[in-house]
Amino acid sequence: MKILIVDDEPHVRSAMSRVIRLHDEKFDVKEAEDGREAVELLAQQPVDLVISDIRMPEMDGLELSRYMRCQYPETFMILLTGHADFEYAQQAIRVSVFDYLLKPASRESILERVDTVGRLLAERIRNEKPYPIHSQGLLEKRVMLPRLVRQTFDYIEAHYAADITLASLAERLEVNPNYLSGLLKVKTGHTFTHHVTRFRLAKSKQLLATTNLKIYQICEQVGYVDQAYFSRLFKSTVGMTPIEYREANFIHKI
Repeated sequence: MKILIVDDEPHVRSAMSRVIRLHDEKFDVKEAEDGREAVELLAQQPVDLVISDIRMPEMDGLELSRYMRCQYPETFMILLTGHADFEYAQQAIRVSVFDYLLKPASRESILERVDTVGRLLAERIRNEKPYPIHSQGLLEKRVMLPRLVRQTFDYIEAHYAADITLASLAERLEVNPNYLSGLLKVKTGHTFTHHVTRFRLAKSKQLLATTNLKIYQICEQVGYVDQAYFSRLFKSTVGMTPIEYREANFIHKI
């Protein structure tokens, strides 16, 4: 497991790093003196867990947690906080932070959190099973995808004709919409809207090539109410209008 300790107090960083390394020599532990340095280190090599002080110059722990939420949504983050910032830390947890530690943190409390993250990482790896996403037109092969991403694709496939949104899906999966959005972007390189659009257009191409349905009927069947918008979107993505696509690809002409 790769861990980054972020604290502007050198003795706190080194003490915590030593405790974690002695617990398991296979842990790769790095240190940063503030959020800015942490961002630079993460750009070089992402980690599994960030343990960061709340109060730091330049870029504090909460700023870093917001950055992590957007750029590294799968990375666990634990905040170090004093009693004066206790309520502050609890509010942060409700938004994006995995857990917190009260300073001075005991060896037992540090290792308890680290071991918990280790178990969750192991569970995540077990859940990242091969999943076919050729129906989305993204990759014509099986790829390793997290459970939430697979559930997102399953949901899109089952509800593409409805008015589906990222917010409604996130609520259904009981996750933060920003987290789900970031996870999709990191794991697939595309947004939720992109995946919905690609699936709908793939279905529309199938209907254009294999049925005699009118364009407005196909438009409605794949989840669009405005035929003009559908036609513009289809042409900008596919490179030809729905009618042109049908003329070039119709299989069962009558």
